[in-house]
Amino acid sequence: MKKSERPRLELEWNYLDYALEAIAFTAAVSAPLIAISYYSELPDTIPIHFNGRGEPDGWGGKGFLWFLPVLGLGIYALMTFLNKSPHTFNYPVHITEENAEWQYTLATRAIRFLKAVICLSFALITWFMIKTATDEVQGLPTWLFILLLGGTLVPVFILFFVSKKKN
Repeated sequence: MKKSERPRLELEWNYLDYALEAIAFTAAVSAPLIAISYYSELPDTIPIHFNGRGEPDGWGGKGFLWFLPVLGLGIYALMTFLNKSPHTFNYPVHITEENAEWQYTLATRAIRFLKAVICLSFALITWFMIKTATDEVQGLPTWLFILLLGGTLVPVFILFFVSKKKN
């Protein structure tokens, strides 16, 4: 079945969907609020890049602090918009009338999870940029890298394997 012929369904949300949306929204809105709250306290130069050990290795003007919060809001908006059309997604299986609801639900939930992880990571990185700039911490913690890497790769693998298995 071509993408244009796929069923267009109104999917029901469960508690996990609402929780993921709440996390993503809260994080996306919190990042700019954090930046606004601390901007006047920052030195003129702040850390804008961190190496694999979480140590700052790139510096820039404090205006760069706005990059991740604005990008996070953009990603939140884009992923929210895209999630309204699961019939247009690429799937590892052929979409039929019988499997469409399951595949769409799985895919939209994975996007919600990715959106939550990305927005939360951007808010936390913004926080740690500020705290590093004010010498309260010494860079990014290792667990943040694990959250970002694991939180983006795991749902993609789960989506692929579960969608193939359930088909």
